[in-house]
Order: sequence, then C-alpha cells, then structure tokens
Amino acid sequence: MRTATKFDVDAISSCLVELARFVGSPSSDPYSKGLASLSLNDAREFVDATLSKAEGFAFIQELNGKVIGFIVGSIENTSFSPSGIGHIGKIEALWVDDQHRGNGIGGRLVAAAERRFRAVKMDVDYVELSFLAGNELACTVWERLGYKTFRVFSYKRL
Repeated sequence: MRTATKFDVDAISSCLVELARFVGSPSSDPYSKGLASLSLNDAREFVDATLSKAEGFAFIQELNGKVIGFIVGSIENTSFSPSGIGHIGKIEALWVDDQHRGNGIGGRLVAAAERRFRAVKMDVDYVELSFLAGNELACTVWERLGYKTFRVFSYKRL
C-alpha cells in the first residue's frame, strides 16, 4: 500500500466509476441513481478536488501494477458545529476490487486513513463516512471496523 500521487488520479477515477456503477445500479434512491452513469471526467474532478484540499489524501493498494483498492479522505470541519466537535476525518470513498474482497485490503486502507487522521495536528477525534442504507456489504464492513451509525438522512420528493 502507498500514498497516491497525482499520477494515480486516472487509475483511482476508473475504480471510482466502477464503485459508482455498483452503488448506483439498480437504485430507486434519486441521490444515487445518477451514480450508475458517472463519467470518468466527473470522477477525475472529484478525486482532483479531494486531493487538492489542504488535508486531502488517497491511499492505493496495487497488485502487479494494477490498483485493486483505494481510499480517499480529507479533514474537514464538522457539519454540526454546536456539537463542540471541531475537525473530523472524512472518508470520501473506499473501494476494493471484488476479486480481492475478504482479504483485509479494505481494513488496511481504513487503518492507513485513520493513522493519517491521528497524525495531523488538528485534533481529529472522529471519522465520518456515509453509505447507502440498502448496501448490506458496506454496513457489515463498517460495523466490523468499529464504525457506528449515528445519523440517518431521509428524503421526500416534492
């Protein structure tokens, strides 16, 4: 595993498109429906924007020169300032190639991100992430890694 560089953006973006297709199809959720058609250019813009943040980063896992897993994260202000929580670590995306799932790659990528969050001098005490309610695989993985659900988002079409 290694820290991604600007030369890895295209590979990460291709994997992100694959992740988006997995998450967005089939879906009745209007927020994720469009993910199934995420373009490589839009994925690249997302990865570039995250890595351009002062505390944005990505780690990749490779096998024979091919990216088989990645995590993208950043440090941000909490979305609910009255909580008294200042900065949070935010996991933007985690992906492991389906042929390599179950081998601990995701856990190692998350551990690397958590080490990064702890290493900065910004008093990061919490890590936030989100996943779709029906994504049982994500729910299982995140719970196994010690993450707890603390907020639920709902929507209604007007």
